[in-house]
Amino acid sequence: MNQMLLLSMPDAVSSFGLAMMNERRAEGQAPVHADEKHMGDFAKLSAEQVATICQRAATKSKTALSDKYGVSRATLYAAIKVA
Repeated sequence: MNQMLLLSMPDAVSSFGLAMMNERRAEGQAPVHADEKHMGDFAKLSAEQVATICQRAATKSKTALSDKYGVSRATLYAAIKVA
């Protein structure tokens, strides 16, 4: 019984600490959500650029397009997939 108690105490402290961190994070994000501000990175490509990329993607190399627009190929493929 004592062994079980010894193992569950650190787990309880860890869970409490994690809950506190999540609560503080949520409190910090609440004003941003209330003001409807953007969180995270901004879009690397504009809507016009995405439209142009989609047209050129059929004939041009994806690597050449990503170099031209200064984004990674992953970003390029994501933009094509969304559009």
